[in-house]
Amino acid sequence: MAKSCCRCEEEKPLSEFGKDSRRKDKHSYFCRECGRKASLEYSKKNRKKRCEAAMRYAKKYPEKVKANHRRYKKNNPFKFILKQSRGDAKLGGFMPCNATHEELRDSYTGVCKICGISDKVNSRRLSMDHDHETGKFRGWLCMGCNGGIGFLKDSPGLLRLAAEYIESNRAEEPNG
Repeated sequence: MAKSCCRCEEEKPLSEFGKDSRRKDKHSYFCRECGRKASLEYSKKNRKKRCEAAMRYAKKYPEKVKANHRRYKKNNPFKFILKQSRGDAKLGGFMPCNATHEELRDSYTGVCKICGISDKVNSRRLSMDHDHETGKFRGWLCMGCNGGIGFLKDSPGLLRLAAEYIESNRAEEPNG
């Protein structure tokens, strides 16, 4: 069975329409695609109003909001990490990572690209490393390696100097 959307005026199957128990045919008068577009337009025009409504809801139902947040984080770990990273970049004043969550997911091996430690051994999720100037995703690093290159300002020159410093001050290992 088909129905005509009142917004785009296209004839579409009923499966393309949302449910609406108030209507005779029990389906919305516009298709899902037009509904999404209308919702996005409304959100853009009424951003402050939507934020205030979300804040009221979060205040009224904090446990529901926490549960939804935990569920989203569990079901969409790479989307969550990317979103969190982009927020951190905005706050820190550097370029956010420009990778997609699919690229992050496909490149995740569970092993640090520098030291090779597994996230299972480390019992902490690996960090998403990216260039803060270009936004280019570089790979997954353990907290120690990511912190190390971060403290050395992502500078290959400083990293080389640090390596030389460690090597020049290392005690001679006894022979066999």
